[in-house]
Order: sequence, then structure tokens, then C-alpha cells
Amino acid sequence: MKWALYSLIAIVVLSAAIAIPGDKTFWTAFGGGDATGTVLGGWLGFLQRALPKVTMHSPAVISGAMILVLFTISVDGLARWFCRTSAPKPDGAKRRWRFRWTASIILGVSLMFAAGYCTIGLARHIGWLLSSREPLEGEWMSGSSYRLSPHLNLELIGRWGIAPYQDEHEQLPPGGTFDEHGNMLHSWETVLLPYIYVEHKIDMEIPWNHPDNATNFKSLVPEYINLDFRTQELFDEEGYGLSHYAANSRVLRANAPMKLEEVTDGTSNTIVIGEVNHAFRPWGDPANWRDPAIGLNRHDGFGGPPGNGGTRFVMADGSVRSLSNDTDPAVVKALATPSAGD
Repeated sequence: MKWALYSLIAIVVLSAAIAIPGDKTFWTAFGGGDATGTVLGGWLGFLQRALPKVTMHSPAVISGAMILVLFTISVDGLARWFCRTSAPKPDGAKRRWRFRWTASIILGVSLMFAAGYCTIGLARHIGWLLSSREPLEGEWMSGSSYRLSPHLNLELIGRWGIAPYQDEHEQLPPGGTFDEHGNMLHSWETVLLPYIYVEHKIDMEIPWNHPDNATNFKSLVPEYINLDFRTQELFDEEGYGLSHYAANSRVLRANAPMKLEEVTDGTSNTIVIGEVNHAFRPWGDPANWRDPAIGLNRHDGFGGPPGNGGTRFVMADGSVRSLSNDTDPAVVKALATPSAGD
């Protein structure tokens, strides 16, 4: 068993060295590439970012512990009963069951459960990669070593942004924040940054376009860029990074986050964020919202990239839905309203 332990330690140390940020990692010093380093050691960086954001749901932990204890007692009791009722050994001694055998069974079942869960997640992510029309890796203009598919961007905003924010605050994020004098502060996209694991040092007490915040907002956030727009501008005239998404003005309100109980039409039937294909606003602009009720590809409303035939939206439950550009405006309006009973 010593060789297995030594091998595990070597893998962990090597992965840690690969994942350490810097101009020259252990792996690149020996000719390795960024992609290899990401595959082997990227999980350590993910854990470093994700674990501080993990919260414990006490009822679920208690229930899981109780189920594990009851399962252990049941397996151990059944095994001991079987030994008592089975035929004795050839020498006449009774067969005895040891608890460490029970522990081994429980550990094996737990590992099989974890492996199955990981396999499901791996299969799902492979499906995402195979269905993506974008290169699986490439150099992003802001220096990132990966590129995301347009659909996956919305999945990240919905599943990693909207849904966790709801779980923590029991409400949707504000569409924009303003001070008591009506001066613009920050957008829904800035509020969601910590949930989609984009590190930043933004001063939330001063406006987004204040000089002290300029460095952050004069950069691109890959999750807010639609890669179907290959020739669209990425910065405005002042150098601020643009966003290819906007909020539903009927749901993500200014300074008044909507509580979940107010979404009586159902969170899976209510639009919160969608694609836009013109008049892009900076991702830090608190007024980055539009009204879906005016229809798709009309005036200053929502619309997908040319040639796609549809527009993708994030719903209030974090799911992603695509609507044909020929969808009746009445249907789009029904999905845009949170509590109209339609």
C-alpha cells in the first residue's frame, strides 16, 4: 500500500505545482502547455474559489447523517444475523462478523455512489463540449485560456449566478442600484460576478464609472460576451467592456429586488435575462435592461445573433430557454411578466 500512498502524494504535489498561478509554473518550465496544466491541476484552483462560497444546509446534513447511521446499523445487523444462522466452521467454531468489514462495505458503497455521481456530471459536461460550435480552447482577448459557448454562458449566468443568489437572498438580484440622489452605482451583472467565480476588486460604494473603478469595468467578462457575435464591437467609445445580454426591466427592478413569492406566474415561466443584438451597453451600466414585451428583434428589445433564428433567455429559476424569433409578442409578454396570471 505504500506505493499507492506515495503515488497519491506525488499526484497532489504535481497538480498543485501546475495549478499555482504565475508567469512560469512548474509544468511550463518543463515544456508543458496551459491546457495540460488546466486538466491536471485546474481542480485545485476551482476548489480554492468554490469552497469559501459553500454553505451548509443543516437539515440536509442531519438527514444524510441519520440515513448513513441507519444504513450502517442495518448492514451490520444483517451480516451478524447471517453469521449466527449459517453453518459453523469445519472446526466447530461459530462464524463471527467484525465491524471493520461493515465499515469496508459502507466505504465501498459510498465510493461507488460518488463515482456514479461524478460520471453523470462528466457525461453532461462532455455533452456540452461536443454540442459547442466554438473551439474547445483558445486565447481570450482578456488573457483567459478558455472560451465558452453562447449557451454555456447563459447556463453559467443562470445556474451559477441567478440560482445561487436566490438561494442566499431569497430574492432576485436588483436590475441596478442607485444612490439617494439617483446617481448610478452598479448593475445586476456586477452583483452576480462573485457567483460566477470572476474575481474582482470593485468598490460597490462608488459609481461603476468612477475613476477608481475604471480598471475593472474597462475590461471584458467572458461570461457576458456572446461568441456568436464575431464581428461586433466589444468596447464602447470610452473603453468600457460591453455586454451582449440585458435584464428584463419588468422583473429585475432598480433598488427594489423582487422576492420569489412575487413571481406568482412561476420562476420557470418568467424571463430575467436575455440576448441582445444591438445597442449594447457596458456590463457595469446599472441601466442595462430592456422590455421583452415589445417583441423580439424590434426597436430596443431583445434579439438573438443574426442567423440563429431564435433568442435565448435565462428564466427566474436559472434555466435557459430559446424562443423562435417568430414567437408571438403576446407569448413573449406573458413570459416577461412575473405576476400577470398569464
